Amino acid sequence: MRFAFRRPQFPAIVVAGDRVFGAISPAALKRLLQRERRPGIHIKLLDLTWEWFELSDESDLITPSFLERATPTKRAILALVNGRSNRPPGAPLYEPRSLSNHSREAIFAELLALLSRR
Repeated sequence: MRFAFRRPQFPAIVVAGDRVFGAISPAALKRLLQRERRPGIHIKLLDLTWEWFELSDESDLITPSFLERATPTKRAILALVNGRSNRPPGAPLYEPRSLSNHSREAIFAELLALLSRR
């Protein structure tokens, strides 16, 4: 696994098709990619700075996303994590009462904790 232009800051939220995972380090990301990478599955990750990165289909090259340049909204990331297909049955959804009162860093940490539950 190689990085082009710049490396994502870890931990990161990894999106593989309609499945969502947390990766706390480059080593954890590498293990996750070995398990989840399949033909036709688009893989992207959201790093700690809320920037999107993408995995090239042809190689093990991770680059900043040139398609999704805008920072995602808190609500969009919550919808992505809550709507994932790999959510265990009965697993709780993330439902804060007021997103404006929660910092992006706090939401990111809480989402990673939610993704690490089994």
